[in-house]
Order: sequence, then structure tokens, then C-alpha cells
Amino acid sequence: MFRNGVIIFAADYLIVIIILLAVVFWLRQRTAVKKEIVRRAVISFPLIFIVSRIMGAFYYNPRPFVALNITPFVAHIADNGFPSDHTLLGVAGAALIFTFNKKWGVVLYTLAVLVGIGRVAALVHHPVDIVGSLIAASGVMAAVYYTERFFRRRHLQTPGKTV
Repeated sequence: MFRNGVIIFAADYLIVIIILLAVVFWLRQRTAVKKEIVRRAVISFPLIFIVSRIMGAFYYNPRPFVALNITPFVAHIADNGFPSDHTLLGVAGAALIFTFNKKWGVVLYTLAVLVGIGRVAALVHHPVDIVGSLIAASGVMAAVYYTERFFRRRHLQTPGKTV
């Protein structure tokens, strides 16, 4: 019974802790950093969502409870399981915070992976759904981060510009 409770908590409720920790991190920052976090989130989160939907359009993965004809630990509709939205949101938050603080980011990444493990244990996702979410969210966040760095450096190195 305890094991089922842990699985359900990880699968459905751990995501709330990730969001709360990201908000706590944001609240503890200077105003300039808060603005940077919001700006990066506004750019990257919609892109992560779009990429995940494109991935899901190209790969259909029936949920384990559908494929095995069993009851999952948490209620869920029988739609495409790829990629995992819960894991996607957790990893997106973790990746965002990671670009500002590696220690906080690693903690949030760890929690996001635990969400994914919980979703697999709850029989609503296959491991590939979790890996797809990790790749989508981390990849888009890295692309946004390095694109920003490239343009920031290029802007600072433009002749005639004062810093």
C-alpha cells in the first residue's frame, strides 16, 4: 500500500513541488535576474510545447495500461503517451533554473526524473515517453540559452557599440 502511495505521489503530485521550488528560486533572485528568468521562460516554454507536439505527431505510443489491458495506478485517458507532459513540464522548469544555477537545476532535474519514473511505475507511460520529454525540454532550453549567448556576445563585440 505504501509503495502505491509513493508511485501515485511521484506520478501526479511531485510536479507541484518542482514548480514550487522553481518559484522559490525565482523569488530569491534580484530583479534583473527575475526578468531574465521570465524572459527565457516566455521564449523557451512555448517552443518546448511545440516541439513536444511535433514529436507526438510523428510517434504514437499507446500507454502501457492500454497496451497491457490493465488498470493504471492513476486515472488517465487512453491517448498518445509520447512524450510525457508531466515530465516535460518538470524538465522544462529544471532546465530553465539550471541555466541560472547548476545546484538548484540538478535538484530539479532529479525530481523531474523521479516524476518520469513515477509515471512509468504508475503504468501511464513507457520509458521512451520519459526520455522523449527529457530530450525535448533540455534540447530546446539549451538551444535558447546558447542562441541568447551567441547574440549577446555578438552584440557586445559590434564595433562602435559602447558597453
